[in-house]
Amino acid sequence: IMVQTIHGFGYGVFMVSAVSYITSTIPQKMLVSAQTIFAGVVFSGGSILGSVYIGICLDSEGKSFLVFGVASLISLIALIISLFIEERKPV
Repeated sequence: IMVQTIHGFGYGVFMVSAVSYITSTIPQKMLVSAQTIFAGVVFSGGSILGSVYIGICLDSEGKSFLVFGVASLISLIALIISLFIEERKPV
């Protein structure tokens, strides 16, 4: 249960950080396109890679715990990286 909690927190921080970063770095007239591309890559790419990864893990005997463990680790890495991204002033 702790792993799922960390994963949920990391996912929330990732989404907020990513949209905030896009909003602060992309010009206003390109903002909608940038957020649409981001959403497309994250949700479709994540679904494809996640399905393949989960299928491999669940087919492996005794390795199903890796599904949430690796997802939590990736979320934690994203959180740490987001702490070091320099905030830019709007242009």
